[in-house]
Amino acid sequence: MPDVIARPVRFDQIDAQDAADDWRFNCGPAAVCAILHLTPAEIRPHLREFEEKGYTNPTLMFAILDGLGVRFERLRPPIGFPRYGLARIQWEGPWTARGVPQRVRYRKTHWVGSRLMGGA
Repeated sequence: MPDVIARPVRFDQIDAQDAADDWRFNCGPAAVCAILHLTPAEIRPHLREFEEKGYTNPTLMFAILDGLGVRFERLRPPIGFPRYGLARIQWEGPWTARGVPQRVRYRKTHWVGSRLMGGA
């Protein structure tokens, strides 16, 4: 896997903004592109109902990864930040209070692709 990690991301801010303008590219597809060394155009056919929804919940993310043939392990906190993989961050605030529906909480999340290099 080190050869995958060492390769640079294959899209830049202009590519990301163009895809965002064209089909709502955002953090979910971007995180997958970053860790799998794909471009926005290459990931787009694999995004299932993303374009209609405009977001990537965990169920959709796992379906996207399955559709791409990616083997993955679903880890739950507290595990620390992954050296190689996807992390879904839940921002804390009033939307995470007891009794707030999960779909409301999901609106304040962010996907990150991690390809940490070096170190132990």
